[in-house]
Amino acid sequence: MTEENKLSEVVKRLTPKQEVVRRLYLLSGNECAEPSCNNVLFDANQTMIGEIAHIASAMPTGKRFDSSMTNETRRAFENLLLLCPNHHTRGSICSSSSDAVETFFNQVS
Repeated sequence: MTEENKLSEVVKRLTPKQEVVRRLYLLSGNECAEPSCNNVLFDANQTMIGEIAHIASAMPTGKRFDSSMTNETRRAFENLLLLCPNHHTRGSICSSSSDAVETFFNQVS
């Protein structure tokens, strides 16, 4: 996408692609991506309780919105984490997007 197209793109929240969701769950180890949390993403009844969270917010009103990103890059694997409902609701992942990405990839590598 050219710089001009990026500037004219209407910001919208896109649903993550199915292959991205699958990859997130496969690499999660069934644990919340918040480093200090051991909560599971599937409960004892095999109900999915994990929630996908954006590192850089999907919308301009979010805490870590990055206007240089496109809608597609905001829904890409590199910008998403799987969190337990407690951490997703509180929005309490690492304080900056680079910290969150590094932490997540250190956990799955």
